[in-house]
Amino acid sequence: MALSEGQKQLSSVDFLTPIHKALRSMIYDVGGRLQTTDFSDGAESQLLLNELIYEFSSALSASCILCLLHSHARAEDLYLFPAAEKSDSKLISDLLGEHHEFATELRNISTMCDELKGVESSAQRIAGGKKLTLAVNDFFARYMTHLVREEKELIPLLNRYLTDDQLISIRDAMSGHLSPDRFTGFMKWMLASLNPSELAKMSIEVTSKAPEVPAEVSARAGASLGPDRSRFEKAAATPEIPNGSMKQVSVGGMDVMLANVNGTFYALSNKCTHAGGPLAKGKLDGFVVQCPLHGSKFDVRTGAVVGPPAQIPERVFGVKVEGKDVLVNVD
Repeated sequence: MALSEGQKQLSSVDFLTPIHKALRSMIYDVGGRLQTTDFSDGAESQLLLNELIYEFSSALSASCILCLLHSHARAEDLYLFPAAEKSDSKLISDLLGEHHEFATELRNISTMCDELKGVESSAQRIAGGKKLTLAVNDFFARYMTHLVREEKELIPLLNRYLTDDQLISIRDAMSGHLSPDRFTGFMKWMLASLNPSELAKMSIEVTSKAPEVPAEVSARAGASLGPDRSRFEKAAATPEIPNGSMKQVSVGGMDVMLANVNGTFYALSNKCTHAGGPLAKGKLDGFVVQCPLHGSKFDVRTGAVVGPPAQIPERVFGVKVEGKDVLVNVD
């Protein structure tokens, strides 16, 4: 039916639902690890608590599952809520308040994990595990309810008062708020959480939005945007990484760990394949780097796993030294 004069065509853009699917998958992952832990087993409890302390205490800054939840919330605060506030100030005020409450709950849960780590009694540990599980499940329940409210109330509000172009602009701004490595991590969760029809739609949208770049413009860009990704790029100076030490660097937008072993430099992905821990902040013993979070060990020469709990090898990058420059190829 054609719209009469003065009527507005409602927007059909919905970028929040795919994001929410990814967030739910992250919640299921953390919740699953918690509910399958036997708190009567001291070693198993310690492993789980170390993971939770990392997930919850680092959620506001580090690269972890729950930090992605809070990166998304922060992006909503900055780019989405201001655009919708004039249309329903009470709804936006409520959602902002819930974001702040979530941050407080995370800190409280982190404290509970710290306290439970020091419990030696099996019976007390089991009781503490039940208390912790209730607190985490309560947090997740509140967060899931928050997501549902956004889907039931916020998305229709956005479609009613904002245009397709405005919503796409907000979506792009929220995506740009994430660092490259965090965006990549988020997209992995999202793509694994969508059904075939949603994946096909996303593929079509990406293809249709890709701009056509004239050949002469492309050539100029290639000549002016710096080193080609297929080539080596300077990552550090040799004096910055003494023998037996490591350094975290960024090469081509990728988080890389450089290690110096007896004057030879090696480069691995800086994120542990087990839980994303920063390898450069761990320990280097000969050719073996140990993750500071859960103790996974990798051979810096090959990326091979040489110590649990990690099971997936690290990605290895090419390295060469020219003068005092350490060059890395992340292609």
